[in-house]
Amino acid sequence: FDRPYPGVFVLAGAAGDPATGHEVAVRAALAALGPAAVASHRSAAWLFGLTDRPPAAVQVTVPGGFSRRLPGAEIHRSTTPVRTRSARGVRCVDVPRTLVDLASDMTAGELDDALDRSLSRGLTRLGDLESELRDTTRQGSAALRRRLGDLGYFGSPEPSVLERKMGRGLARHGL
Repeated sequence: FDRPYPGVFVLAGAAGDPATGHEVAVRAALAALGPAAVASHRSAAWLFGLTDRPPAAVQVTVPGGFSRRLPGAEIHRSTTPVRTRSARGVRCVDVPRTLVDLASDMTAGELDDALDRSLSRGLTRLGDLESELRDTTRQGSAALRRRLGDLGYFGSPEPSVLERKMGRGLARHGL
């Protein structure tokens, strides 16, 4: 057994497996931080399948007054309660909040792909995103609202995911 954190044991070699290493690291961090911690940001996006690659560091969110540090993990604090959803059996921040959190940290292309995947797989709906964007105090709210407007999701009839991808392809080639 490996012991990444006090009181947390992982089967030897499990964290080194490229296919499951990040998931194991997230589970270990959540076990060390306790039941109030949830996977978030790029870790949650990867667990939901919104991105292809896991982040270099585990990203989790804890309640605002939480002060513990954890080596190898980026700990985000939230002063508002977070809605959660399970992905691969791991408790994560729900998809709309994950997209808001990502909006200030991703390129437009990465965010477009994450949005397309979340909508086409039924992980979220535009109404859920609109509800999440009512909280304008979070860092990614303005960026996500702007991106959704640029993509035509807000303020026009709802395009299909295929229409959005085709539009980006045409724009990329100057057509």
